[in-house]
Amino acid sequence: MAGTVVWAVYFDTLKPNPGLTGQAVAKTYEIPNTKAPGGKQVVNLPVVAALPVDQHQGNLEGKEMRFGTSAGATFDALTTDVTCGAVNAEEDSLNPMAALAPMVGMWLNCVYGGKGVGMINMLLYIIIGIFIAGMMVGRTPEYLGKKIGAREVKLAVIALLVHPLMILFPTGLFAATNWGLQAVSNPGPHGLSQILYQFSSASANNGSAFDGLGVTYGFYNATSPGPSAIAFDIAAGIVMLISRYLPIIAPLAMAAFLGAKKSSPFGLGTLRDNTLTFGCLLLGTVLIIRALLFLPVAALGPVADHLGPMPFGG
Repeated sequence: MAGTVVWAVYFDTLKPNPGLTGQAVAKTYEIPNTKAPGGKQVVNLPVVAALPVDQHQGNLEGKEMRFGTSAGATFDALTTDVTCGAVNAEEDSLNPMAALAPMVGMWLNCVYGGKGVGMINMLLYIIIGIFIAGMMVGRTPEYLGKKIGAREVKLAVIALLVHPLMILFPTGLFAATNWGLQAVSNPGPHGLSQILYQFSSASANNGSAFDGLGVTYGFYNATSPGPSAIAFDIAAGIVMLISRYLPIIAPLAMAAFLGAKKSSPFGLGTLRDNTLTFGCLLLGTVLIIRALLFLPVAALGPVADHLGPMPFGG
């Protein structure tokens, strides 16, 4: 995250962007105005310095231009990592691979910050990682002096699987029915990405969205609500309810079971959780588990959108 921030600051402050070009010479225009003398109003345009924006540097649609072209995508990626829905660029206008970055942050859902979701899920990954390591070396897995048994592992797996289930199942359901087909504003992979982002945001307690998805109902007496607004609202509400509470209840139960166990003394065979080796094991556990769960839908959505119409159509 720190590297991304440094890159964005460097790119936006030290790279010239003359897309909103400056005006080196003052100009004068006349516009019709019945109240002005002679029926014309003189408009003076002073000399304007060039702003750091370059249209040739890529997609500028829906971007925050005051800070440069990369600030919007960077801000979106960082805030979604910590379960914050604040954005300063239109998510639906991001290039496909740039839009994949906030999705990955919501799929991993284990970066510290925000509402504490990252810490809860990271503890679950730690339990799974220690269990895998213990099985590889043939020892009973332990964490903080407590032996991890089948009951704790089951609770951790249940809590981790709720998140992908609450994203993939409604995404597939809406993509295969008129609820989703009537709401998407773009056909093909980008339309799937719109639906996928909607439920990823709901499950991750995020709040951002691909606003090209026609799911706005409006006020209570709305005359022209989105054709699938009610269906999406109900589905997203159910997803938020399950995805927020079950991953909290399961870790609390797991903590209670671990707290009731007797502490085991540390020995030579105890896996230390404060080493680089364990850090690499934990990182691999997070990436492999989430890659196995979300790589197929990422390939059908943002990646296919990036690769173009062949061979996916649309």
